[in-house]
Amino acid sequence: MEVQRGRQLALAGALLASAAPLRADARPPAKPGEIRPLPRLQLAVAPVIGPMSQGELDCRPRAGGVIYCEDGGTFLGAGGSLELRAKVYGPFFIHGRGLVVGNIRQAPRAVHAGMGGGGVGIGAYHRLAFIRAEYLVVGTFGSDRYKPPFGDLNGASDVYDHHAGLISGGIRYPFAQRLSAELWGGFMIGPRAHRTTPFEVSYPDRLIYSFLVGAGLAFDLIRGRAPAPASAPVPSAASPSP
Repeated sequence: MEVQRGRQLALAGALLASAAPLRADARPPAKPGEIRPLPRLQLAVAPVIGPMSQGELDCRPRAGGVIYCEDGGTFLGAGGSLELRAKVYGPFFIHGRGLVVGNIRQAPRAVHAGMGGGGVGIGAYHRLAFIRAEYLVVGTFGSDRYKPPFGDLNGASDVYDHHAGLISGGIRYPFAQRLSAELWGGFMIGPRAHRTTPFEVSYPDRLIYSFLVGAGLAFDLIRGRAPAPASAPVPSAASPSP
């Protein structure tokens, strides 16, 4: 009787010991699809504002003490951007960009009808944020001539070179199966501009410092590999002592 009672106590102790780790890890492991991994290939499209180049401004008094101002030679772009991103390693992606914008300002006081170009860059991406740097080759279309303040029609010009750089960052929100909403902005350096005008200006030849801002959608062309599911611990059954 005593031996049988001892075996029962030993068996009960073994069952309690094996149940303890199950209670400590009672929550099931996360499914691979719950946190979407970074894609291997992604396409992003966004309407954009920028870049901008400030024109000339001149103010002159008129009869009655009224000050009248005119400006000319301003460029402010608005258009679209298309990106193709490819994962290199870990959070790092390389990307190519196509960019086309039109000048919001209208002729004859505006210079150039628009700008287009492309670029390549590299960036670090997280599910909810990213930062990147890129090199751009751009070109303008439309006339490089404009009407300067209080000047003749087509009496001045502003010619842009073709090289620029962009440092940008943004936030993103994944939704659905393959889509992410993105909001980003950056600091654009270049291109260099050469202004010819009958009026004295501070910076006829200058490097343009501007911005580029976009808000759009990204689509995962090739989805990332989901992490392996966490394996539940296997309890070790203790054999009762005789």
